[in-house]
Parts: sequence; structure tokens; C-alpha cells
Amino acid sequence: MRYPTPEERFGPVLEALGRPTGAAEVARLARAFREASLHPAAIEAEKRCDLSAADHAETKRVICEIAGIDSELGEAVEKSFGDLTTYETHPETVEVINRLSDHGVEIVVISDFHVDLRPAFASLGILDRIAGFAISFEIGRMKPNREMFHAALATICAPAERCLMVGDNPESDCGGVALGIATLILPVVREPQTSGSSGGSGLSPAVS
Repeated sequence: MRYPTPEERFGPVLEALGRPTGAAEVARLARAFREASLHPAAIEAEKRCDLSAADHAETKRVICEIAGIDSELGEAVEKSFGDLTTYETHPETVEVINRLSDHGVEIVVISDFHVDLRPAFASLGILDRIAGFAISFEIGRMKPNREMFHAALATICAPAERCLMVGDNPESDCGGVALGIATLILPVVREPQTSGSSGGSGLSPAVS
């Protein structure tokens, strides 16, 4: 799934609040948000961001405060992160998951996220193709903590050495290597993909 840019978040939120949505204003806010995300306090807060909805809200509050974004706008932007309809699914995702499942491959979604991802898979008609979920807000840990990968392994029959973790973040998605899980890191894809093109998935499924 493609992660929205700050510009793509601020535009709709400003419109929903009845505020000016000019390109210059959206760009200004997005730039401030990006820069604030690099502040030491924001980086520290990000370490707990997806442990719970409350931790996520606090992390984004810190970032917005550093960026000089008022509380009303900040709260609205934070809530948008939990709106699964704002994440664009790559067109090949459903086909790939269906084909893997048809061939008997068990698929587990391992994700640092602060809300339940199952509704997104249900909306795509592939929830029944997923053997299990290891989502940080449910586990109480974030990748690369091994507990995330232990939780994923507990949902399938295959041992760690028969699994492949597919992710896009070398810092967090390699946490299962110590357990014997082979890991493939793909480039982050920021632009929409046309059907048939290659690209990684932010969902980072571990498959046996």
C-alpha cells in the first residue's frame, strides 16, 4: 500500500475544516511537518508511535506542536492516519495475495500500525486469504522487536526457516532474521503502480 505524502494528508484535512487549500499553504504545512519529524523529540516519540492509538496521537501532537500547527488542524491530521481509505493499494496486491494463497502459501501481515488493518483487507475481499496478523498495537511491541515475529509465526504452521519476510524498511523489517526468517527488503514505492509493474508493499507480509 502506498503511504500518503504530507501534502496528500493536509489538502483533504484543510478542505474538511473549511480552511484555505491553496497549493502554497499545503506545501508550507507539509514542509513544516516534515522538518518537525526530524526533531529529536519527534524521533524519540516515534519509537512508541504505533504501540497504541494514544501513543500515535501523542507522537503526532509533538510533531505538530514543533511544526507550529494549531491543535484543531493537528488533531484532524492525526486522525487521518487512522483512516484506512487514505492508503492506496497497489493494483497488483490483490492478485498476488490470491495467487500465493491458491498455491498454499500462508500469508501473515506484520505491521507497525495503531489501528486494526483487517477492515482494509476485508474491503479488498482478501481477508480470508490472510492466515494471521501481527499488528503492533495488539502485540504491544514494534518491529524489529522479535515478539512481533514470534506472534506472526504463532499464526501459521511453518517453522521460521520456511518463511520469507518481505518488507521495505531495513531497520525494522529485519527483526525476524535472528529467528531464522529469510528477509527480502524491497525499495519503498512512493508513486502509484500500474498493473504488471513491480513494487514493494507497505503491508510487509511474511509468507511461508
